Amino acid sequence: MAEPPPKATAVDRSAMWASRGDDLPVGFLLDVQGPPPSLDALRDLAARRLPHLPALHRLLPRRDGTIPPAPPTPVGTHVKELLPDPHTPSQAATGHHALNAPLPSKDAAPWDLWLIRGTDPHAYRLCYRIHHALQDGVGAAHTVAALLGGPGNRGPYPHLPRRPTRAALRRVTGQFTASWGPVPHWPRLSAPPAGRPVLVHADVPARRLRALARARGTTVNDVYLAALARAFRSLNGGGTTSGGCPPLPALVPMSTRTAGQEHLPGNQVVAMRVLLPSHLPAPADCLRQVHRQTALATAAGQRDAMRLILSAVPDAAGAWFVRRMALPRTTPLYASSVAFPTPLTCLGGRVTAAAMFTGITRGLLCYVSLTGYEDTRRFTVVHDRAFTGGDRLPELWLDALDALDIPDARAVLDAPGGPEREPGRLGP
Repeated sequence: MAEPPPKATAVDRSAMWASRGDDLPVGFLLDVQGPPPSLDALRDLAARRLPHLPALHRLLPRRDGTIPPAPPTPVGTHVKELLPDPHTPSQAATGHHALNAPLPSKDAAPWDLWLIRGTDPHAYRLCYRIHHALQDGVGAAHTVAALLGGPGNRGPYPHLPRRPTRAALRRVTGQFTASWGPVPHWPRLSAPPAGRPVLVHADVPARRLRALARARGTTVNDVYLAALARAFRSLNGGGTTSGGCPPLPALVPMSTRTAGQEHLPGNQVVAMRVLLPSHLPAPADCLRQVHRQTALATAAGQRDAMRLILSAVPDAAGAWFVRRMALPRTTPLYASSVAFPTPLTCLGGRVTAAAMFTGITRGLLCYVSLTGYEDTRRFTVVHDRAFTGGDRLPELWLDALDALDIPDARAVLDAPGGPEREPGRLGP
């Protein structure tokens, strides 16, 4: 007797509602050092790995919440090649393709893997994408590690569940209630979408972020979010514009994938609302306020409290709860993070950097991510063209790190780095 198809999670249902029939990709862009493989070699590799990746054999969730199996399709339907365009800079062309190229049709599982050649014969890029209703960012990272086939490839560390406290349940309820209240107005993030999103990024050494975090007694994720708050403050004129600079509500996803769920289809993720203190003029105060919010959520077990609530309520109610928390008018910015714990290889090539990305839903003008890979952290911005100044955000984020840099941080730059997975850190 055939096993019943898996059921869509509340986040899967919310992603289906948000996409409204359009593609909503989530995935990774990887920089690879080495001669590009042939397309046939990459297809052969994917074909060997596919039997172990159940999410790549599923269609989008149905109205009844089941995730049906996809009919068999040739691997060439999913593994393709993008040749360099002499008229478009390679980074712009790659970002445009990752966000705007159609996923495979409704008769095939909605995922693909692109071999992207450039002008350098000793470097290339890989782009893995899947519809967000079938996988979250951490699940996509596990798939990337498995698809590339390297013997030491591993995805992110699993979530270690804990019993949530009553304080955590109250915090989740309070954050949901806050989504109904007045929201600080950010005109730059409230414009009508223009469509055709853009992808830009900036890189920073991981050791620098760790040094900043250790010098202030916070986490790398806190530094990332505090610098993000400072970047938006700078974009808004540093508080000198009419009405000053308000705080900025951001939705921060948190993975709930436990050991054994690495390749489970669907979104195993919840989110918390962080109020980025863009209104504070002092960088240190900004970091302290971010840390206060994330530390309280971690200590109380807020991640598992939300997971418990979503598992206890009816499916439709859970999906409505997630949609309400994620409405662009109440949380106009999404901020993700993920880290690969080991180096990745592919057919003899060595991955040198990675960037997590997702398409942006209607009404949302900006998504950001911080992707950890070896000693590089890549800050990625996906923004709608209607978000004026979005292209400047990576540069402003780097400037914000400079403002957070203090003598204490410089003193520990050469100290041995701590473990990549910091105890209790927020984010996937």
